[in-house]
Amino acid sequence: DGNAKFQKNVVHQQIGEGMLIHHNGKGKFKGNKIFGNGKAGILIQAAGDPLICENQIYDGQDAGIQVQDQGLGRILKNQVYANNGAGILCQNRGEP
Repeated sequence: DGNAKFQKNVVHQQIGEGMLIHHNGKGKFKGNKIFGNGKAGILIQAAGDPLICENQIYDGQDAGIQVQDQGLGRILKNQVYANNGAGILCQNRGEP
């Protein structure tokens, strides 16, 4: 069970997701700039349960924030824009 804090980072130009929270991962992701990634800016799945707040998520090739496969989480006060997919996508039993 990871419970890390990621604050004020710049995450960009990744082949896959900018950030991946899964397998009961937790943590606080606040004030990050996440942009230009090959897949979702943030992917939450497999009982991942993070706090995602006050981030800028943009220019990605997929959804800004994607919650799937029993992913959980709290998503608050983010700026999500100019992504090729949905701003926030919930699918396959994602329950933020």
